[in-house]
Amino acid sequence: MATRYTSASTDSSRIPPHSLEAERSVLGCCLLDRAALLSIITKLKSEDFFHPPHRHIYDAVVDLFKQNVQPDYVSLTNALVSSGHLNDAGGPDYIAGLTNVVPSIRNAEHYCSIVDDKAQLRRIERLGKEMATFAGEGKRPLREILDWSSGRFIELSEGRREKPYAAVKDAASDFNLKYRDTYKDKSFPGIESGYSDLDRFTLGFQPGNLIILAARPSQGKTSLALDFARNIAVKQKSVAFISLEMSKEELVLRLLCAAGRLNPYRLKMKTLSEKKDSTGLDDWDRLRIGLDALSTMKMFLDDTSALTITELRARVKAISLEHGLDLVIIDYMQLIDGELGSNESRVQEVSKISRSLKALARELKVPVIALSQLSRNIERREGHKKVPQLSDLRESGAIEQDADVVMFIHREINEEDEKDRSQYDYDEVEDTQLIVAKNRNGEVGRINLEFVRKYATFTLSTEPSKRFTRD
Repeated sequence: MATRYTSASTDSSRIPPHSLEAERSVLGCCLLDRAALLSIITKLKSEDFFHPPHRHIYDAVVDLFKQNVQPDYVSLTNALVSSGHLNDAGGPDYIAGLTNVVPSIRNAEHYCSIVDDKAQLRRIERLGKEMATFAGEGKRPLREILDWSSGRFIELSEGRREKPYAAVKDAASDFNLKYRDTYKDKSFPGIESGYSDLDRFTLGFQPGNLIILAARPSQGKTSLALDFARNIAVKQKSVAFISLEMSKEELVLRLLCAAGRLNPYRLKMKTLSEKKDSTGLDDWDRLRIGLDALSTMKMFLDDTSALTITELRARVKAISLEHGLDLVIIDYMQLIDGELGSNESRVQEVSKISRSLKALARELKVPVIALSQLSRNIERREGHKKVPQLSDLRESGAIEQDADVVMFIHREINEEDEKDRSQYDYDEVEDTQLIVAKNRNGEVGRINLEFVRKYATFTLSTEPSKRFTRD
């Protein structure tokens, strides 16, 4: 038996688990794409790389990131020259070749997981050799070796990810401490939407929740989502607004007009009036008010169209890593590519997107609001039957299942408007219902809003006694 242990501990010919291809691909992704870099540096340390030159390169990449410099060939080689490790890192030709070996930037997280897995296997292998040495020496009691070994295995597991479980007594103790510390604070536990009646139902948008906002066309989904974003961002909360449908310019114009109560038509046509209104303000005053409001917001807009769910998650996580996030809004989920094969149905694709958005909310510990279309079945119904129902969520029952909160925007449309929706009175204030149809941890009901069409914004009903009802 002693010989067996000696053989295991002295076999220097065996090369530990590693993948040079994956390590090179990870480093190449760091140089090619900032979103990939942001994802990778949260998962890997230089010691996870097997090849010593790769450790020097990765250390330099991380140092550049900390200096807010995007690493590329020039900045990286300069940093390695300054630290005296250029030759240790393989030289300039080796570094130049890193970007040429990346099969696909979209697989950056996969390459990263390969490097992480190999590093973990090397740690397990080293631990096994240490255990064999202790057992072969016979100088320590069995119980001491077992306790030491189990402790090291736990350390390896926890170093890889958080414990997936918690003792009830510990969770209850944590809750009690947090509850007592915050008891005097009577504000809502979630992020307030800016609409007090809605917050009475939801207690604010809760971290880790997936919130679906759905409506028929032209009911104001984007407008209400921008209202949520603006109301939350002005309180110095950080908001990511991912729009797969509208450009940044269109979103900013809407935000400006809603914040300053400015007519968007006159702004787009460059016919701003200098005539004072009843409040003593002209259009130029309102433009300045809107610009001042936007200048203080921690809101980040991404208008990239045709995003895959993997790309969307990477972009949101990149914003979170750089700026921190309190809320994510996605407009809208049916435009996301679920990356399923051609044999998969659209229902399965939307189901994957829904699950991924819920996982993103839990991973970042922030509420995620996803806008959604309703199925065309609702168009075939008449009168009061056109009030949206959970079964109207388009293309997937999984949306209803995954969502913590489902809200519908509903506005009665008469037959004339139904025939020609282009005929709107832009000075009209339209009564609108925001229906909370599902609320996993609270009540459901209806909030009465008014849609101010010319500013593309919603306000609470001016009739306080009718503002909300519980179902």
